[in-house]
Amino acid sequence: MRAFGLKLTPMPLYLIYPDEPEAYQTTTEYFLGDSVLVAPVVEAGGYRRVYLPGENWWERETGKIYSGSQHLDLYVLIEQVPVFVKAGAILPLQPVSLRVGTTSRDSLILEVYAGEWGIGNRCDR
Repeated sequence: MRAFGLKLTPMPLYLIYPDEPEAYQTTTEYFLGDSVLVAPVVEAGGYRRVYLPGENWWERETGKIYSGSQHLDLYVLIEQVPVFVKAGAILPLQPVSLRVGTTSRDSLILEVYAGEWGIGNRCDR
C-alpha cells in the first residue's frame, strides 16, 4: 500500500508535540503527516524502545492499541519497521504497483483507526 496522492515529509516528534519534553529527546522516530509514527530499527539486537507521545496509538501491523505518553520495549527483527497510527486517523491508501503510472486511481482503501474524533480533507483531482 502507499499513501494516496500525499506528499509526506518525515518530521521529528517535537514538531507535532512541541509541549512534550520527551519529543525533543527522541531522535530515532519520525512522523509522516501528523498521524503516522515510524520507529525504524536502528541496530540489531531484537528489542526496540519506542516513545508514543500524547494520546492513544494503534500498532499498524498487529492491531494492538497503546496509551500515549509512554515508552514501549518491542521485540522487532532488523528488517521490520514498527509503524503506529494515531487513534482517530483515517489513512487513504491504494495498492502498490510495480510499474510507474500503472496503478488505477479508481482503487482507494481507507484504513480507519478508531478511538478518538478524527478529521480529514478530501482532494479531488
